[in-house]
Amino acid sequence: MSLIHFIVYNIIKKGKKEFDKNNPPDYVLRREQEIQSRAPKNVKVEQIANDGVNGEYLSKGNNPEDKVLMYIHGGGFVGGSPAARRAFTGYTAKKLGYNVYSIDYRLAPEYAFPFGAEDCLKAYKMLVEKYGARNICLIGESAGGNLVLSVALQAKAQGIELPACIVVFSPTLQYTRIFPSYKNNAKTDCMLDITFLEEVKTTYLKTLENETNPYAAPLYGDFTGFPPIYIAVSDSEYLYDDSLEFYKKLQTLNVTSQFDVYHKKMHAFQVIPVLPEAKRALKNAKSFIDKYLNQ
Repeated sequence: MSLIHFIVYNIIKKGKKEFDKNNPPDYVLRREQEIQSRAPKNVKVEQIANDGVNGEYLSKGNNPEDKVLMYIHGGGFVGGSPAARRAFTGYTAKKLGYNVYSIDYRLAPEYAFPFGAEDCLKAYKMLVEKYGARNICLIGESAGGNLVLSVALQAKAQGIELPACIVVFSPTLQYTRIFPSYKNNAKTDCMLDITFLEEVKTTYLKTLENETNPYAAPLYGDFTGFPPIYIAVSDSEYLYDDSLEFYKKLQTLNVTSQFDVYHKKMHAFQVIPVLPEAKRALKNAKSFIDKYLNQ
């Protein structure tokens, strides 16, 4: 673990609070206090407002204009924004060599499932019309990884062509089972804890039926015939077993997949490019994307 990872980890851990449904956080205030990060120099940031699809388009001059990464941010379905993730999306445009559409979707608890998932699908449809599905890679972390897979499952059900490849970092994928990592890694995860499932159920899912809806809990989805999927996770984080179970499922379906496990890293560390570990991990993701987005 690098020194900067150690520092960031402990800063986040100090602010970690368990969820209390009788005294929930002020999510609106928390969003307002999120820091808007900056994209690197030479990366252009444009606002998107196209027929209900909102967000940001980040581009670098020598990147291919016929290919794109559609990025969906995490934040537990209740937080996060394209502006808060510019350090990551800007780094991605600069170092991974692909322009990025960073989608701004409606957040819970004001807009519970399925609003956010529907927003992301609408954005994907727009990009399919603009670029063609085979020139798109879907990428997201945590709740964003959930929504990436939700978009693909919805697209499949509606007969929309699937993207060239999919990349998910530490996705949250189900809410009915208590996996071993939920207990074993609760103390080593600086962001999530044993109240995470309760918070998602309370703020985002709302009903028992939604807990097994594949568009809300993608682990229950049918991934037969899916494009290559890259999964990366830390073995010390709360959601480790979500990724492990998902990878096992993909193997049984003969879906081309890559499962990278990192040791003693924080949840979704890959989207914090100031971390040396994140830079190394994103090189691995780039190799995967390059292989399948350029076929």
